[in-house]
Amino acid sequence: MVAQFDDSNTVQKQIIELQSKLAFQEDTVQSLNDIVSEQQQDILSLKGQMRTLLEELKNVLGDLDGDGASRLLENERPPHY
Repeated sequence: MVAQFDDSNTVQKQIIELQSKLAFQEDTVQSLNDIVSEQQQDILSLKGQMRTLLEELKNVLGDLDGDGASRLLENERPPHY
């Protein structure tokens, strides 16, 4: 009888330990999920900023390809000045 009580007590302790570990893992997974979600939002924001910068760069380069380039060169001083 005493051996059965010890066995059931040991099993009970093991179950409690497993439940504690599971709760900790669930908390860890939730924390990681929150971090990944935040990073995804940051990535989307950075992609939008990159698109905007590329459009602006294309506009500036387009202006330089036309008359803008010659106007800029006319106003630029030669290096020996």
